Amino acid sequence: MKPEVSIIVPAFNASELLPKALKSLADQTLQELEVIIVDDGSTDDTVRLAEDFAARDDRFKVVRMEENGGGFKARSNGIKHAIAPWIGFLDADDFAHRTMFERLHARCKKDQSDIAICGTRMVDRSGRMLGVKVGFRRDRVVTDELFEKFCKRDFGSAFLWNKLYRTDLLHRFGTANPISTPVIGQDTIVNFGCFLEARRVSLISDVLHDYLIHPKSITQSGNDRLSFCRLFRAFAIAVDLYQNRGEEKLHWIAHLYRMQLAFYPVDDISSLQDHADELGEAVELLAREYPIGLAMLASTGSNQGAPYRFRKAAEDWVKLTGQTTDLFFKALMRTFHRQ
Repeated sequence: MKPEVSIIVPAFNASELLPKALKSLADQTLQELEVIIVDDGSTDDTVRLAEDFAARDDRFKVVRMEENGGGFKARSNGIKHAIAPWIGFLDADDFAHRTMFERLHARCKKDQSDIAICGTRMVDRSGRMLGVKVGFRRDRVVTDELFEKFCKRDFGSAFLWNKLYRTDLLHRFGTANPISTPVIGQDTIVNFGCFLEARRVSLISDVLHDYLIHPKSITQSGNDRLSFCRLFRAFAIAVDLYQNRGEEKLHWIAHLYRMQLAFYPVDDISSLQDHADELGEAVELLAREYPIGLAMLASTGSNQGAPYRFRKAAEDWVKLTGQTTDLFFKALMRTFHRQ
C-alpha cells in the first residue's frame, strides 16, 4: 500500500513521551500513511521504543542520526526519506487526534491546496486543556496574499506540526541550506519558503492537534537573553536565505520577527555581552543585506520609558559588537540613495 501521507517525528531523548505520540499516529483513521521516526542521536531508550513500533507496524520506519544535529537537520533527514505526495509532522511530545491527517489530507485534495492547517490546543501531561494555541472561526480556502498573511500570523503559529504540505514544497525549502543551530524558529524559516510558493491554503476550524506544555520542551526552556539572541540570529538567517525575493518580502519577514522579539525584552544591552560574537555576525549580515530591517527592529524597544530610537539602538549595538557602526550606516545610506 503506497502511503498518501508521510509523517515525520524528530526525536531526541524522548523515551518518556514518545510512545503516546506514536500511538496517536498508529490510531489515525487515515491508514495510507508512513511514519518516519528520526532519532537525533539519542542516548536514552528512544531508538529501542521506535524500533519496537516499527516491528509491530510496517508503516513505521526508523532513521538514525549518529550525532545530535537539532530539529531542522532531523526533519530534513526525514523529508529526504519520505515517499508520499504529502508530508506532515508531529513532535515527539505532542499528540495527533485520530482524524487529524485524514482531515488535513482530504481538505488538500478537495480544495486543491498546497498547505492545510488545523487548530491546535495546549495541554498538560494529563491531557487537560490549558488553552487554544491556534484556532480558526470557520473552514475556508485562502488564495490571496498568503505570504503576508503568514507573516502577520493570520494562520496562527509558524510551526510545522499542525500543517500538511505538498511534498515538493518541503523538498525545496525543508532540506536545502541547512540551518545551523542553535536558533529559535527553524520552522518559521522553512515556512517562509513554503508560503512564498503556495497558491492555496486550507484552514480547518476544528482542533486536531495537542501541543504539550512541559518544562523540558525547547520552547519552554531558556531565558529571555538567550532566546533574544537565537531569534535575532534566525532573522539574519532568514534575510540571507530569502534576500533574492525582493524588498517587500523582506519587509514582511522583518515584521514577523519584530513581533516575536517583543516577547523577549532586553532592558540592559550589556547583559548580551556573552553573545557578542554571534550577535555581531548577525548584525553585520543584516547591515550589509537589509539595513532597513535593523531599523524596524530597533524602533520596537524602549529606553527608560522613552521610545528606543534608531540612533540609540545603533550606539548600543556598537558597544556590544565592536566595529559594526560604519558598515551599518554605510549600508543604510546606500539603501536610501537607491530609493
